[in-house]
Amino acid sequence: MQRWSLCAALGIVVVSGCTNAASPAADQPRPIAYDPLTAIAPNCVADRSIDYPAYTRTIDIVKRSGDLARAQAYYDAVRAEVERVLKARNPAALTEAAPVLAPLFSEQSVRKQATCDFTRYSRNPPMIDAWGAWVSDARLRQLHERIVSDAPAAPVAASTAPSGARRALLLRVWTATGRIDLAATRRQVLQRIAADVEARLDPLVSEYRLAYGVPVPVQETEQAGVDVRLAQRLSGVPDRDVEAFLAWAESGPGQAYYRALTATYTSAQRDWAGLLGEQVRTRIAPMVVSFGNDQIAAQLDEIGRLLEIPDTIYNRYPLRDKLNNLALRDRENPRIRVLLAKLELDVAGGPSDMARPRDMRLLRDSDLPPDASEFQSYSYFVVAVERALAVAADDADAHALAGHLAFLKLDDAKAAEHFAQARRIDAGNPLLALFEGDLAYAQKQYPKAEKLYRAAIAKAGDRMLTRHRAVMHLGLVLDATGRSKERADLVRSQLPLTPEGWQRHHDYAHILLDQGAKSGEVAALVAPIPKGWLPDLMSDLRSRLTVQRIIDAPASARLEVAKGEFAKSFDTNRYGVAACRAHDPAVIPVVRAARSGQHAANEVDNALFGCAIEYRRPHVLAMILPSIKDVNMPINALWQNPAVCGAAARSDDRSLALLIKAGADIERPCRPGGSARQILAAAVARGDVEAKAALAVLDGGAARH
Repeated sequence: MQRWSLCAALGIVVVSGCTNAASPAADQPRPIAYDPLTAIAPNCVADRSIDYPAYTRTIDIVKRSGDLARAQAYYDAVRAEVERVLKARNPAALTEAAPVLAPLFSEQSVRKQATCDFTRYSRNPPMIDAWGAWVSDARLRQLHERIVSDAPAAPVAASTAPSGARRALLLRVWTATGRIDLAATRRQVLQRIAADVEARLDPLVSEYRLAYGVPVPVQETEQAGVDVRLAQRLSGVPDRDVEAFLAWAESGPGQAYYRALTATYTSAQRDWAGLLGEQVRTRIAPMVVSFGNDQIAAQLDEIGRLLEIPDTIYNRYPLRDKLNNLALRDRENPRIRVLLAKLELDVAGGPSDMARPRDMRLLRDSDLPPDASEFQSYSYFVVAVERALAVAADDADAHALAGHLAFLKLDDAKAAEHFAQARRIDAGNPLLALFEGDLAYAQKQYPKAEKLYRAAIAKAGDRMLTRHRAVMHLGLVLDATGRSKERADLVRSQLPLTPEGWQRHHDYAHILLDQGAKSGEVAALVAPIPKGWLPDLMSDLRSRLTVQRIIDAPASARLEVAKGEFAKSFDTNRYGVAACRAHDPAVIPVVRAARSGQHAANEVDNALFGCAIEYRRPHVLAMILPSIKDVNMPINALWQNPAVCGAAARSDDRSLALLIKAGADIERPCRPGGSARQILAAAVARGDVEAKAALAVLDGGAARH
């Protein structure tokens, strides 16, 4: 194709390289725009992008440019490296792995991967036409092949390094083609895939997904890219041919082509590499990596120990992966299935900052009868319990977990049946005592619940998480029976017994602050927690410590102490919540007075308002309501529930009365569904006395309106 034809297809004029293309601007086609690569490429594993006419042309262009052959060579190298890793682990691995690897490295699969990202642009007819014009020009195609070649660039002597106008041309080529070393990128990603495969052969590896960290292109320095690689590879190419190439590379279609080529070995490979790793973990590793029963038992001992350390959901996820890997080798192992059920209970609710807000006194979401969507977060727990019971029918923990599942679903009769079966197997099981205590507490049988929780604490032994939960839930019983002050002594009695677990330190610190413990005692409790441990949770706790330091100061000095503390860091929302939760409400006016600026003042007041509802603090609500501009605003940014719904969910008649008096809309819909009245009516139907009083307040407000 003549150069003028290429320039016409690109819709541009380059004076030095396309003199024959000069024509009135109005007659030229508009420059072809491309969609910048601003997001991860779509899935390139599925049969995508084959339903449009230019797909065949796209494959042909990538083939004629040499990029399809280079992709095939790259995937051949990846397969060879994967096979090397497998053979090093087990000489017989290749025979077992061949049927699994064949589809991933087939000609069809490689062709999809090599053309996938190009299909994002080639649906545009002018774009594919421009690519076709470029690839038909032998000289420009040869320049492209030189630039993206895998051949290493030889060092260039300083005396022959490009300079002046020549270097300026090469700099433009380097910029137009992405400022990357494509060959180095291919080598780096190949090594990363091999490392991923090797990691997944380990039966105890947690999810090590290449997909979670999409590889990035290897960026070159300008000196390496221009003065070494391009200077060597384009040596002897006339400036005129380089300028003609730039007419292509700097155009919209050229930019799109090089972005797609780069993505082929980075973001567009994400799903394929993830599928390879998953196939290695689930299909190849169990066949080629031996792992004896003694090793499985030892690992289950360690996982069981870790599951009994009070910890966060984020440290539970790797244990799930290890258990699933072990289950691939022994699917009917009762102990694996019971441990998986325990783990799925721990992670069922998701991260605490994403959980549905509810009355802190509740152990289950019982403010509305659950429906399918309401119970969805426990779906994995349901399956895990069913599988555990299928292979561990004589395991007390399995029946205790099944009973707890029924309890969460509000099926108390079914829960009692499973608990009875667990008791027949092991009457002294501490997990059973904990869950039976939860059932008794939910039914407001407080003496029975207290007895069961104390039994769980006494029998827990090395089950630290079971003991921790029993301590926390016993605290709820003490609150409900007017003995809140005993909670601090209960916590202090447990501190020497369970040294592990930062979550335990965190939770006990909050209890001590709730009971008015001095800031020094609490600071000593949380001091061992590493700085990087869950920053959001620790920021909440440190804000409460700051407020407690203000309370500990002499009354006359509190305002100055508050101003000094807030000068260091004033997170208005956290300090508002901390003041609301403080044991001494006299600190609230101090925190409000120490704020500066109207915006900060509004944020503190809004935080106090939301906290007063969530933590059932009607005295705080009464104090703050005159400053609240919208009493119908959400009390939680994520769930967007209005205050009247929050008060109804907590059966808080005093807060409801205050909100109604302030003009709250009691007909506002609540999330996840229903109204404040429906929430309370459901609770009354279950015999909740507090809900009956709150419903009377709500109905009285409705009558007045």
